[in-house]
Amino acid sequence: MIVAGGGTGGHLFPGLAVAQAADAAGDTVWFVGSRYGIEARVIPSTPFNFIALPMRGLRGHGWRGVLDVAWRLPVSLLRAWRVLGQFRPEVVVGVGGYASAPMVLAAWLRRIPRVLLEQNAHPGLTNRRLARLANRVCIAFADAVTFFPAGRATLTGNPVRTLRSSEVTPRVGFTLFIFGGSQGAHHLNLAMTDAAAALSQRVPQLHVVHQTGTADLELVRARYAEAGVEADVSAFIDDMGAAYERADLVVCRSGATTVAELTTLGKPAILIPYPFAADDEQRANAEVLVRRGAAEMILDRDLTGALVAERVSALAADPARRQAMASAARQLAVPDAAERVLAVCREVIAQEARHA
Repeated sequence: MIVAGGGTGGHLFPGLAVAQAADAAGDTVWFVGSRYGIEARVIPSTPFNFIALPMRGLRGHGWRGVLDVAWRLPVSLLRAWRVLGQFRPEVVVGVGGYASAPMVLAAWLRRIPRVLLEQNAHPGLTNRRLARLANRVCIAFADAVTFFPAGRATLTGNPVRTLRSSEVTPRVGFTLFIFGGSQGAHHLNLAMTDAAAALSQRVPQLHVVHQTGTADLELVRARYAEAGVEADVSAFIDDMGAAYERADLVVCRSGATTVAELTTLGKPAILIPYPFAADDEQRANAEVLVRRGAAEMILDRDLTGALVAERVSALAADPARRQAMASAARQLAVPDAAERVLAVCREVIAQEARHA
């Protein structure tokens, strides 16, 4: 199996979950991604081999950005063609991101079975187009089925990487876990630190765990220290399992992978959808949880320190409400999503073998 794509954690981590399931089943897995994406840092620390393509997203504006992509796409497609010829996988799983398109296209040209993962309730344009070349599309939300050719989408849930940590030390007090995705979120970082002083007064024994991204790391550390808030601040958290386990409440964006992790682990959350996501997909994801009572939502345009302090302190004072949110989140979970995707892959391989 080749798992192709990445760029952000939202694309990479579902692919990693499928790879873990395939590895546990005795399959051999290779990752193909962009040398510029998060996968180039994360995958080398896993048991899986990593193959880098020169593909990356549009950088800048105007003709220079277009020319940059124009030469990278055919070079990446040629590299993908050669990788498939060298390793001869039984299936290519496209998870989205820069490297997904050339690998899926090359697999189509070589007549190798192709499965896509669509993590969002409102699919992005790339997967909607690639679906025409795919044997099957594994979707995380039932709402997404209408965006794909009839009979091609299968509801599997969004695969979640192994997150449970065996090294979590119980902490007294209230732990608030904040993150804006693998690359951070500047507006969220500022709002949370604006709220810090008020929260330190309203929430007894408050402890904050905050993943900031690289750019805001020192700023956020300084602002928590100034507010007198006990905080563990990191640019990137490798052991997300431990961070989730400790959390009494999560404040975060609503990317599809984050939503899947929250439901799988049963964590109450305040979701702040990223306002510039394609087709407002993060708001669609958040609304699924809000409708079921599993989360609250604050739109980015409404996000202020005062509002988030009000929402967090209200939930901190209401453990019954948090427990109800956690229970509702678990009702939305698909804990065996990776195994379901793997089953779809095996079905597609068998179908292609019969038609060969």
